[in-house]
Amino acid sequence: METRGWEYAGRPVEVRVETHLERYTPKTFEEIANENGVEPEVLPELIDERARALMGDCWRRRGSQTRDTEQEIKFLYECYLALKDREDYNAIKEKIKSPEGFYQAYGKKGRHEAMRTLGNRINNFMWRVGDPDAVIEIYDMEMTISPVQGEFTRPGEYVYLPVADKYSEAELVDVRVVEELIEMQEKGGEVLSNLYHVTNSAALPGISEKRAILAASRARETGHRLLTGEYAEDNVDVIVGAHDKKEYGLNEIYADSLPRMGYSFVNWFDRWPVVFGTSRDKVVNHAEKVLGVEAPSMISVPDGIQIGEEVTMDMVEVVMCNLGHIEEVKKWVSENCPNARVVSLEAFDLYRTKTITPYQEAERVRSWREIKERAKRIILS
Repeated sequence: METRGWEYAGRPVEVRVETHLERYTPKTFEEIANENGVEPEVLPELIDERARALMGDCWRRRGSQTRDTEQEIKFLYECYLALKDREDYNAIKEKIKSPEGFYQAYGKKGRHEAMRTLGNRINNFMWRVGDPDAVIEIYDMEMTISPVQGEFTRPGEYVYLPVADKYSEAELVDVRVVEELIEMQEKGGEVLSNLYHVTNSAALPGISEKRAILAASRARETGHRLLTGEYAEDNVDVIVGAHDKKEYGLNEIYADSLPRMGYSFVNWFDRWPVVFGTSRDKVVNHAEKVLGVEAPSMISVPDGIQIGEEVTMDMVEVVMCNLGHIEEVKKWVSENCPNARVVSLEAFDLYRTKTITPYQEAERVRSWREIKERAKRIILS
């Protein structure tokens, strides 16, 4: 455990940073086998056993958001990482590399709803543990501060942000996010858009192919296989290949003035949230001048704001993702919508909550450059 000096309300205190924030090194297949007391060649049998038990639990408690199976999700995630670049153990690798393969291996006929529950549990795990963002939240009720996130926290140089009082969470932020925030503040927030559509990384190949984000019904008409969005979550039986039923898809793309991150639905270990930003002006211009149709009303409804059946790549102003995936997204953007900006979701959220509309005035950051130059730092190695 390391101790760092900190203060609130002008009074110095000690912040204890747990050593479990040290760099996570993915385990090898052999290390996982050793931890579980089996030989590597027997580990696939153990994976089969535990995966079937997990699917059984997801069926019995379908719809449950329980976290008591988190260790089983973590076990599968570590096996997935260990096998990802291996060329042996191909049989078990095929079973756990995708939700489709997992269902074919461990699902039971008529029980595809278990995959929706499993997807929700994986989504929760990846958000909180497996693929954390570059902001570490710390809660302090008795001046004993311990991070919420654990061993999967990303290494790097972190900067402490100001907090309002001792009951507020302290936040450590990757310095690269602070550098983004300096640029955003000095440009007056012009890097932001006013309409945001949320999806996940599984959608990127299809968007590249069609050169547009398409509404679900339009995508289905073109023969495109939908893996994300409300359609994928509602029709999990089709997605995992339980049968070939074709349910309806939404006729319009939905966006909102702020990203609705619940629509990212990260239901497997290789997926992560992606947000596309456009503007009302671009939506109107595309409808009236490109398609020659009446512009969408863009009235806000419970599901969001309807913005038409397509958002072409020239309409995209900004693409956002967590900092850990930003280099992948920069490459994708350069190939598909090179005029769009790339912003981390961490920078977007902090700019909104600490610069534009902070929860408490004491938390407002008036100069991110000053934060970078003067705030205390810690290296998580």
